[in-house]
Amino acid sequence: LVGSMDGNVLSDASLAATLPGGTQIGLKGMLDFAGDQPALDAALTMTSDSLRDTLAWAGLPVDGVPLERLRQAALTGRLAGKPIDLALTDATGTLDTTAISGALTVTRRDRLGIGLRLTLDRLDLDAYRPAGAAPLWQALPSLLDGVDMSIQARADLLTLEHLPAEKLSVDAEWNGNALILREASAASLAGVEVKAN
Repeated sequence: LVGSMDGNVLSDASLAATLPGGTQIGLKGMLDFAGDQPALDAALTMTSDSLRDTLAWAGLPVDGVPLERLRQAALTGRLAGKPIDLALTDATGTLDTTAISGALTVTRRDRLGIGLRLTLDRLDLDAYRPAGAAPLWQALPSLLDGVDMSIQARADLLTLEHLPAEKLSVDAEWNGNALILREASAASLAGVEVKAN
């Protein structure tokens, strides 16, 4: 970490780190130590040759993901906020062969709050799940235990449970024990146009 300290502000700060799996992370921006928690405002870059190895090193369960997935990844964006309230904006990147853009907010209060705005080109979610896995909706309560989440997502083509959805748009919320679907539409869901709200 290098930078120029002026009072409580570390400006022109630059941080670079290399993690297991060939993941390289870079931050360039400023840190303000004036408040009760340090505040960050920085440009973020990330590239990875084997994201699954990095996630495994971090203690996240990836054994159930097929070996050919969670490989190469890249991300750029703007990271700002405090440890209890962080936002990633203007995010663009790739995961394996999928192009991704959007924004993410993470709030740490009594419960973890996540806000996600996501745009994808093509993603086959079935390819990231082990053979014979239970339907995804059955796994949601355990996956999102202790989490409140809102999501706005668009995809040119998304495949889940062997159903391809073209021009998919979803606006939904998970409140800890129920999925609230505000709006969903697809130009073609297994060949049928669908819209719900």
